[in-house]
Amino acid sequence: MDNIWTILELEPTKDIPAIRNAFAWKAETCKQEDYPLLLQAYQAALDQAKTQENASSKNKQTFGDMDARLLANQSWTFSPNPYAHSPAIQKFLDLYTGKQRKNAKEWLDYFTSGCSGPACVAGKMTPSTKTSLMPRQP
Repeated sequence: MDNIWTILELEPTKDIPAIRNAFAWKAETCKQEDYPLLLQAYQAALDQAKTQENASSKNKQTFGDMDARLLANQSWTFSPNPYAHSPAIQKFLDLYTGKQRKNAKEWLDYFTSGCSGPACVAGKMTPSTKTSLMPRQP
């Protein structure tokens, strides 16, 4: 058989969609007696592209493999979240999981009360911090 890439009028590639497009374009314009040769070239090109793709994928490491190796070599320690029981988090959870979840006024009050900022989360809310976190009135 002639060179498959010459028949498909395509540079050697492992790009399967490009091979399919070249075959489709050539199939529309080829003579009926040339179609079997074109089909053979198409199938050979696909086989060659898949073989190249499989060979290159065997040499690549996946992220999953690397993650497993990294985790196996690390000793991880997790500490509890120091803000888990802060007033701001508790208020958020009450709103989010309660019946007031869709109440826009409650959410607006939560976000504008000053008890959703970092000072309140850290449990260090003072009157001066609260007033500095409040939106200014025009």
